[in-house]
Amino acid sequence: MKVGIVGLPNAGKSTLFNALTKGGAQTGDYPFTTIEPNVAIAEVPDERLEKVAKTVGSSELVPATISFHDIAGLVKGASEGEGLGNQFQARSGDKEAIAEHGWLQAVHEALAAGRPARSIPVPDAAPAAAANLQALSSKPVLYVANVDEGDAEPPEAVTSHANAVGAGVVAVSARIEGELAELDPEEAAEMRESYGVEGSGLERLVRAAYELLELITFFTAGEGKEAVARPLPRGATALEAAGTIHTEIQEAFVKAEVVNWEQLVKCGGYVGARDKGVLRIEGRDYVVADGDVITIKV
Repeated sequence: MKVGIVGLPNAGKSTLFNALTKGGAQTGDYPFTTIEPNVAIAEVPDERLEKVAKTVGSSELVPATISFHDIAGLVKGASEGEGLGNQFQARSGDKEAIAEHGWLQAVHEALAAGRPARSIPVPDAAPAAAANLQALSSKPVLYVANVDEGDAEPPEAVTSHANAVGAGVVAVSARIEGELAELDPEEAAEMRESYGVEGSGLERLVRAAYELLELITFFTAGEGKEAVARPLPRGATALEAAGTIHTEIQEAFVKAEVVNWEQLVKCGGYVGARDKGVLRIEGRDYVVADGDVITIKV
């Protein structure tokens, strides 16, 4: 998953980036500190993966990851070259395709009126139009309110606006998260408790992002093998899950052994889960549930 951190200059984007990823992005109070987008890969915290791996005797943990892109602040006049906004204007689509051309005109009118590209439905005759354009305002939006220490909820005005436009919203204190990032996990947990904040900023942001994008997580794990957390769109099938592991596994799919992660841990492993009848055999059309541990048989 890729997440772009976008906002006005000096709003705390790079501070948030550093706090979430410990990426060491340059910060400052003067304009255009971020000359190029900073990029960092952060592991998605998931204690379920650790418990599954320990239960089945996996050799290594491979958590899901998020790629954070700290994009330069967008300002008035960006289209004339101010700041770096000119690097993120929309790429042209195929103007020879009539349907796509008409859609692009509609998108242009929407943007000129202050409406996002996502407000214009993609025509059936040009399903790849949005992908070709790659407009920033076509992406799902998650508002991150940079709040004061001890504040667990975003301001009501931000929440109301997010709800009105179908966006997600989460509250994070970039300054506090930056301080906590410098502590060891136990000290950080104690300080968060003193502030009355549940979980790290990264954990809350990830949960909000997964909810916005309608993603779930399934796991693959075996004795002496990697235990891997794998994001998957909600409603996807076991066959589609197999494709996220490897296309050859998807092509050779025969069946899937499925067990809920909690049941697997409670039963002490696959043998116990099979003996208690909670390890199920599912076909390619099985809809994967969040927290499933899946073994694909080929």
